[in-house]
Amino acid sequence: MLLDPNNFHLSPVGSPCIDAGDPTFIGTGETDIDGEGRVKDGDDNGTEIVDMGADEYYWSPADFDGNEIVNFIDFALFADNWRSNNAAFSLDGDNDVDYNDLALFCEDWLWQSAWGQPFGFMMMGEGLGETMFAGFAAPETSLQSVSEEQDIEKLEPIEIEQLIKWLEEVWLDEETQKLIDKDLWLKFIESIKEEL
Repeated sequence: MLLDPNNFHLSPVGSPCIDAGDPTFIGTGETDIDGEGRVKDGDDNGTEIVDMGADEYYWSPADFDGNEIVNFIDFALFADNWRSNNAAFSLDGDNDVDYNDLALFCEDWLWQSAWGQPFGFMMMGEGLGETMFAGFAAPETSLQSVSEEQDIEKLEPIEIEQLIKWLEEVWLDEETQKLIDKDLWLKFIESIKEEL
């Protein structure tokens, strides 16, 4: 792969710039070259510190298989753990996998690591969930920085209906149908509909 001399994304492998900025910097409302928030816990040590440079390091917690993209495989893993108490799949930090976690998963749908992008592709954002799921109002929270004590807003019925519609569109994809058993899928959808 060609290296882009204009690629200022931080490397996920031992970059000394991750969490190495000014520890007193708050950065409310400020964004990096990808439009991501400036202050995150890039080294996953429980302390949010701004990174040095133009990019804020981000790894999607919805990338359950660690292959640098949030796709149908991650969705199958998520659906398989639906309504469980599996902390590894709880994106809002409360250890149960429910529709709030699903909303956060949708926000990072098709997220791909910036360093894995082909030459010339700079702008990543945190995912394509916003464009695929326009109009959906997910709880305002950072996926990486939710504490167990933080209250997560409950989704309104209209937002759950939008989630269901989006999920039904995802189910039409042949890749999804290969990865998720139909009975599991139907159980998953019915469980979400119960929230209405």
